[in-house]
Amino acid sequence: YSMDKPEKSSPLAKYHKSIDKKRQLNQQLVDQLQLSLKVPANCPPGFYEMRAVSPQGVSQPIRFVISSLTQVKEEEPNDNIQSAYPLPPLPACVNGQILPGESDIFSFSGKKNESIGIQVYARALIPYLADAVPGWFQAVISVTDSRGRELAYADDYFFQPDPYLLFTPPKDGTYYLTIRDAIYRGRDDFVYRIEMGQLPHVKAIYPLGGNRNDTTEIELMGDFLPYSKLSFNPQSKGYNTLKNNTLTLNELSLLSPPQFALSSLTEVREETMGNDIQEIPRVINGRILKKGESDRYQFHAKQGEQIHISIQARQLGSPIDAAIRIFSPEGKRLKTFDDHPDITQGMQTHHADPYTTFDIPADGVYSIEVYDIQNQYGPEYAYRLILKLPVAHFALRVSPSAISIPPSGTGVFMIHAHRSSAMKQEIRLSLDPTLPGVTLSGTTIAPESDSVVMTLSASGRSRKSNYKQVRLVGKAKIGGEEVIVQAQPAEDMMQAFLNRHLVPTEELLIVSGKGNRMLVESDEADQTIALSSLNPAKIDIPMPLNKWWKTYTQKGQWFVEALAPVTGISAKVTDYNGKAGTLTTELIVENKKDIAQKGNLVFRISVIPSTQKNKKPRFICFSKARPYSFLDEENIK
Repeated sequence: YSMDKPEKSSPLAKYHKSIDKKRQLNQQLVDQLQLSLKVPANCPPGFYEMRAVSPQGVSQPIRFVISSLTQVKEEEPNDNIQSAYPLPPLPACVNGQILPGESDIFSFSGKKNESIGIQVYARALIPYLADAVPGWFQAVISVTDSRGRELAYADDYFFQPDPYLLFTPPKDGTYYLTIRDAIYRGRDDFVYRIEMGQLPHVKAIYPLGGNRNDTTEIELMGDFLPYSKLSFNPQSKGYNTLKNNTLTLNELSLLSPPQFALSSLTEVREETMGNDIQEIPRVINGRILKKGESDRYQFHAKQGEQIHISIQARQLGSPIDAAIRIFSPEGKRLKTFDDHPDITQGMQTHHADPYTTFDIPADGVYSIEVYDIQNQYGPEYAYRLILKLPVAHFALRVSPSAISIPPSGTGVFMIHAHRSSAMKQEIRLSLDPTLPGVTLSGTTIAPESDSVVMTLSASGRSRKSNYKQVRLVGKAKIGGEEVIVQAQPAEDMMQAFLNRHLVPTEELLIVSGKGNRMLVESDEADQTIALSSLNPAKIDIPMPLNKWWKTYTQKGQWFVEALAPVTGISAKVTDYNGKAGTLTTELIVENKKDIAQKGNLVFRISVIPSTQKNKKPRFICFSKARPYSFLDEENIK
């Protein structure tokens, strides 16, 4: 369905007719798809990913929630008390959408002193919007009585944009819930879900993690919980730890379960250990309980040792904005460190967890102080202080999570490596399982690289589109052993015109579309391109080779452009050999300091055919990824 040409009889057209006065045309949201989804009765509740599939490929995923609650959908008009949409008996879930300047109002029944939990899911459904500030639907909610008096209000819940409100009715009667955007914006993708009722809600847990081989006693804080403590063992059948450190409490059926980290290190709690760190490596679980409080620990170290010091807190759902100070044996402050960027935390816009490496200047007893830089406190403000010796490890992110390639063409994707400071080894990538007719190019991440562009190429013909779920794994030799890490699929999402985040997804798909283009195989495809700022590098790029393309493009004007993350290189086509199907191209290094010493080069190739002068270049294909390396220019001189 297209908003430009609505069909008058369609359900979507009737829906838009009722809201046309409110809605604003957004070119990014021109097309809409209406579908019917049948959910099996035994489908477990939770977040699921949905994608649209077409002959052109597969879309990025969007989050969809399966719930056992009664589901209702808002109906317009419902923007004042008189037209408020009545909710069924609680617990229930309402689904809605906020349009420009709009507020949605719902009526519900409440009994005196019987509290009701109200949880909004908005950013949890669509994490980032590229063309809206602050980058998501900033929902706020309020509860009023029949006379319009505001009884409760909620905005951010700690650092989470989606509000949660515990409302206790002062008397029996009808109350009104209002949801709107904080600054009265609205558009078609400002969608939300509100769960209401006496539903289990975990506000925080303590500690935030434990040893993977031990049983941990966990304290639960929140509303409508059947218990406040539990014994957790990663190997037990009653509870399970899932990927991304998510702790599933089977008895509670939480839509947003708490995060719980596992480690292989010795784990202690501040309340039982005192202030002396007996040995390193070690994890200290603590929290800031009082105003102005800071937790101080001391450890023995020798000159020349290097210690990695970090905090796990915000990434596990704790609201603490932690910072760390290090003091010498004489009490002199040596170092203060705070926020540390982490590409693996794609849902976080404030990377509040600190990390540093500390070189011991002399033998002695050193002190570490942990505090909240915003002077906040409470039982929810928990942290994990981790001290360990240098260890090489890495994590991988691959984006996009659906890599589209034509049957005889090349698809492009990015691989991002998050390395510890001790991780200096190269990483080699491979598909698991390997796919017949599909070639992975640019399979090495050099020790000095954190992000490289790679390609997947397909050969043969296909009469229809198809897709397959795969894994991308990275292998590195660390300490004489081969370490294998699976790359986490992610979507590279823009927030508010500027910032970008790698948001994790559930699966990695290889998508083959319909087509009949033939690419020339080249012996040079895997050869390293030698770059130098002193002289241009000359390479041959294989091109589509069939009669139609040769006739159409041979006398055209060709363009070659290097793709990010490589910048500072210009490409000039010097010859097109239609018989061999190659573009001879000169690569000129314009700004060496912006280019990693080693990496991959992928080129976007386009042409203005001789029959279409004064036209814009027409995209033809991407080249296969080829490794490059800079020559030793001092020896050349």
